[in-house]
Amino acid sequence: GTPARIELQIAMPSLKFNQFRVNLARADGTFAVQMNRMVRDSNGNLRLALNSSILPGGDYELRIDGLTWRGEAVPLKRAVLALQR
Repeated sequence: GTPARIELQIAMPSLKFNQFRVNLARADGTFAVQMNRMVRDSNGNLRLALNSSILPGGDYELRIDGLTWRGEAVPLKRAVLALQR
């Protein structure tokens, strides 16, 4: 179909991290997109907006890591997303 905007809002109430890395990969492990050094909005949420044309239908794994002051990634959250066409 026609491309659509996919918006995700993820609550990140932790005060331990100020920056985050978000990885999105297909269920088979194929890398789709990575967003580095994301910061929360004023409500403490991470907001992501993607165009569906870059993501074919299927299952995806969303992984969020907190970044330390040294840039080291600490796993925080994981979710599975299903995109239907």
